[in-house]
Amino acid sequence: MKNLFLLLLLVQFFLLAACTVDDVEVVKNGMLNGYESTTVGKAFNASFDNPMWESFETDKGQRVVEFTGLVSNELHQAHMNSIMNGYDAASANGMEFQYVQLTSLYMSGEEFDKLVEHWDEQGADNPMRAAIYEVFDKYNTLWKVGTPVTVQWTIDANGEGFATSYWESEAWIDANGNVLSLDNILAYIYG
Repeated sequence: MKNLFLLLLLVQFFLLAACTVDDVEVVKNGMLNGYESTTVGKAFNASFDNPMWESFETDKGQRVVEFTGLVSNELHQAHMNSIMNGYDAASANGMEFQYVQLTSLYMSGEEFDKLVEHWDEQGADNPMRAAIYEVFDKYNTLWKVGTPVTVQWTIDANGEGFATSYWESEAWIDANGNVLSLDNILAYIYG
């Protein structure tokens, strides 16, 4: 009788353990609104180097899943290409006034003069645009390769959903001290 009781207790324990949903898996297998093309786990694991996932509970009983990783070269290049595409599109469309608009967003007048000085030396067909990279050097801090990132999601009380609750990285602070919006960050991760 005692053995039967222990066996039943053991079976109940395993059934309970099997029914418990791992919070990390809830987030990794879930999707964010507006980014339904892939799961959170696939997007983050593919976008960052050394991806790590863990879960913990706060003093208030909130269940949190935390992702940490390092900005990959691909993310950094996507950021730089988005800046370059703005310049190349303006040039290709003969819309030189867009250069002035973009310049006011990204560089000082002195930096723009340096860009203009070196632009013709490169030729319009040079895809790398070395002078732009040189001028935008201070913007290389955005999505800088190897910079640590942390993103957290809070699990709903019913355990079925989650919401992004925290994100931090020096890679998401521009040269003027402005922090990128979550939408901007996710656009690069899911892009």
